[in-house]
Amino acid sequence: MKRDNIETILWIFCIIVMIGLTLNYLNDSFKYDCSKCSVTLTNTISISKNIYFYENISIIKLIEAYKIGECLFVWSPTEGYVINGYKL
Repeated sequence: MKRDNIETILWIFCIIVMIGLTLNYLNDSFKYDCSKCSVTLTNTISISKNIYFYENISIIKLIEAYKIGECLFVWSPTEGYVINGYKL
């Protein structure tokens, strides 16, 4: 075989592998439902060692707020995560 034929076969093989991996990735991504996902943010106050939890914050709420240019939480160097004036 000529070098050009081997190179063409190699490119075709690589393209087929990449298409297969892309289809597998798409198939796996349809199994997840972001409306069921949530995060937990915690703060530990260094002086008192009290732990504060903001539990079960929906990922969808965070993403939707981010899309319109807002953030549900801000980071304060002294207080940690602070609710940014929004109701959860």
